[in-house]
Amino acid sequence: MKLDNRLSPHFRGYTRMGTEVTQGRADAREQIDYSPERGPVTDYPEDQPYWLLQGPNLWPDRSFPELKSAAMEWAELMSEVGMEPAAGHRGFAAAAGGLFR
Repeated sequence: MKLDNRLSPHFRGYTRMGTEVTQGRADAREQIDYSPERGPVTDYPEDQPYWLLQGPNLWPDRSFPELKSAAMEWAELMSEVGMEPAAGHRGFAAAAGGLFR
């Protein structure tokens, strides 16, 4: 399969049900992993392997061409939400009855 995440050195793409394992048991889920489109980092310190996570996504261009734009729009929206000022979070905590003090 062209989108198989095992084809991506950046762990992007489709993960079949049962191929990921948590605490010794196969996970009952499937997913498509994507992240912001960036070029891969090829020169990084040996003790920082997390740089492998940065790189291009795998997309089903022919069978589902609208996925790329929809997923990237969603990711951008979630980034904007994540950058909301701390004051907004305090307001949410107050509205939730102070559960997050």
